[in-house]
Formats: sequence, structure tokens, C-alpha cells
Amino acid sequence: MNLPSITRAYLAGMTDGEGYIGITLVRKGEKKHWGLEKDATFRAEINITSTNKSIIKWIGSLCDGYVDGRDHSQPNRKRSYAWEARKTNQCASFLKLVYPYLKIKKPQADVLLRFLQTFNEPRKRRGIVRGKPTVSEAIHDKRAQLYMRIRELNMRGTNRNALETTRQEILSLGFKI
Repeated sequence: MNLPSITRAYLAGMTDGEGYIGITLVRKGEKKHWGLEKDATFRAEINITSTNKSIIKWIGSLCDGYVDGRDHSQPNRKRSYAWEARKTNQCASFLKLVYPYLKIKKPQADVLLRFLQTFNEPRKRRGIVRGKPTVSEAIHDKRAQLYMRIRELNMRGTNRNALETTRQEILSLGFKI
């Protein structure tokens, strides 16, 4: 995708101010994953949220992903809209566009890029699940480590107890971090 630099800079500013760059923990049963040997796996995620529907639709027209509207449970809050990318190729192409212009979320982008690279690493042929080779323990563990790092970067406030709870959950799922 060839967008003007001013558009790419604007998308980066929206990401820095209204966006999220992260890795999501997906527990077994929430979604089927080919090559899943653990009770959970990880997914890349980037989103930009706003109460302005037109700006989110505009982002959706420029970038792969999808646009979603969300109602809030509190009656005094406006409806919000989000553009989201959850597929590895969508996240990679979006980061390629905005990376040079990111200011605040560049550390998260660095971690997510390392996470996305794990999908290009050779898979050990320990087994075949639905025609695809399973992911090695080393790759699962590397993804878990990157998940913990991005959680740390995205953590709000100074309460480290939530981070320790997440760490214990990851260990209980069988990952080595």
C-alpha cells in the first residue's frame, strides 16, 4: 500500500493517541488454532478507537482490518468505533506504514514486530495438525515472553500485582518465560 507520508504520519498519531498495539492471549476453546499444543496461544492485535465514526471508517478504507461499533454499558457514554487488525499480515502491513512516524508506541511496535517474526521461523515437524506442522515449544515460549514484555509496556499505573498475576497465569498454561 502506497500512502502519502502525511497520511502515514496521521495514522501513526492516531495510533499513538487513540490506539493499542499488543498481543492477546487466546485460551483453548475461544478459537481454534492449527498447530496448538498448549492450552492457549497468542494473537497480534492493533486497534484505533474513537467516537468519531467517519475517521474510523476512513482508516478502514485505507488499511486492512475491520471496523466495529461498540455501545457502552454506561448510559452517559457515547458510542465508540474501532478499526482493528488481528491477522499477522494485517498487523505487519500496518506497522510497515506507521513505524517511522510512531513516537509513543514505538517500543510496543518493536515487540510486536519480533512477535510477528516468530510466524516466519521454521516449524519443527513434531506433528501435523490439520495439514500444518505444529509450533515448537521454543516458539510458543518466545511468544509468551514477548506477550509478557508487551503487557509490561501497556500496563497502566504502577500496580505490578496485575503483571505478576498474568505471569502466574502464563506459567500455569505451561509456557516457559
